[in-house]
Amino acid sequence: MDHFLPVVDRGEYNPLKYPEIVEQLKSLTSLLSRKKIKLAIENHEDETADEIIEVIKSVNSEWVGAHCDIGNGMMAWEEPVETVRKLAPYAYSTHFKDHIVTRNGEDLVVCGVPVGEGSIDIDTCFKTLVKESSLTRINIETCFPYASPFARPKGTGGVYSLEGAFSVKEAPFEHLKIKPLDYYYPAKISDSVLQELMAAQNRCVEVSVQTLKNLRKKYC
Repeated sequence: MDHFLPVVDRGEYNPLKYPEIVEQLKSLTSLLSRKKIKLAIENHEDETADEIIEVIKSVNSEWVGAHCDIGNGMMAWEEPVETVRKLAPYAYSTHFKDHIVTRNGEDLVVCGVPVGEGSIDIDTCFKTLVKESSLTRINIETCFPYASPFARPKGTGGVYSLEGAFSVKEAPFEHLKIKPLDYYYPAKISDSVLQELMAAQNRCVEVSVQTLKNLRKKYC
């Protein structure tokens, strides 16, 4: 049986806050208009694309749109291609990244990897952003090494099985050295492992930039 870390209230996701959030955003629209600033709301691990779109539609202002993170919906059990397809028409900015599902001990977590080395269909996501959004640039988010628990119950975003983008893969680093949820906590690891993580971050930037250049040549 697969194990998942308990879904806990980390303070980020609370549907009862939505009306308050909408009113706060509405109060900003006149300022955004005067300053010619477009505000982009990110799907930040806890929210599905539909929930972000609901907020945007409720605010109903050309100055409030979406920040489309292509991988964050996975923590809410949403297929990345579906996240991008839904958010692209509302997108004012983006985080382009790649993820895998892996194990932290017996528990399953979402883990960042260099773009092009993960389970996300980056070709379809890139092509969708180019063709179905008004974006003039696509921003790389180098989220490696990084890992996060699932934030919502299985099936919240429409995915119920560990297939496709949710297929379970080996963690990027040996568990005896460091577990995925410890990537952010260098105090728990040796200097040699810390240096390995830092080198991996540098490589992630290089690989991700080259992958985006290749996608740009292919679809732009």
